Amino acid sequence: MMKLKNILGITVVLMATVTLQAQTYNDSVRVRTWSVYMQGGISSYHGVRSELFDNSKRTMAPDLNLGVKYNIQPWVRLGVNAGYTMLKSSGNHSLSITTTDHNFLIGDRTGTLELKSDRLQNLNNTYLAGVDANADFNILEIWPKRKAQWLSLYAGAGVGYMRGWNRNSQTWSYNERATATGDAYFNGYSHSYLKSSEDKKHFNALYIPLSLSLEFDIQRQLTLGVIGQYKCIPTKSDFSPKGIYSAGVVIRYNFCKEQKQVTEEADCRFI
Repeated sequence: MMKLKNILGITVVLMATVTLQAQTYNDSVRVRTWSVYMQGGISSYHGVRSELFDNSKRTMAPDLNLGVKYNIQPWVRLGVNAGYTMLKSSGNHSLSITTTDHNFLIGDRTGTLELKSDRLQNLNNTYLAGVDANADFNILEIWPKRKAQWLSLYAGAGVGYMRGWNRNSQTWSYNERATATGDAYFNGYSHSYLKSSEDKKHFNALYIPLSLSLEFDIQRQLTLGVIGQYKCIPTKSDFSPKGIYSAGVVIRYNFCKEQKQVTEEADCRFI
């Protein structure tokens, strides 16, 4: 019985020590502290509100973000994020159209014109820049006395505004064939040519960013993480997508408070 009491007593002392150290770490890193971060990865999209993106191959694009966060408490932080991403699509031989005109004049005769057009290339690039305000909640703080205070899982949401610049270029192949017939009369011609065009548009839209990030403190000042995001765009603007999803890595610098004496000789990553 005495051995059991001794074991329980030692266990309680160790748990109290770990809890004190962990709380000290949280207080110094995630209570009323600022951080700045850089985020990079890739993105894609769905539901672009433009027929020009139909029947085209969607390709991945770079996604870059810079921002600042303010930790109010270990379980909640507020931030402002500025981001840049792209919507990219390309299509080859993606559209073929044939039209017929039965009242086409060839000389002084009425004939038939058949025009066949094939889109050889359809390239869309939309450049997006946006700014949003957001709030993140540390899911792991459901267990505030956990030992691994250096590990955080943040779920975030916010609201933002973006501006997009669309550049669409297309190349078409045209083949014209016309004939006119009559009594002892025939006339006709065939003509083929290429034509390219470029069009530029822009749009403005509100968006709702949602995110989930897993972050690991390498040091008190340095945090690395991975993040997945989805931007919902309810605004029905031409050339805007219904949503953008992305994945990337995060590098964060924390402006920590001065570390307290109780943890100076400890490795905070394992507190």
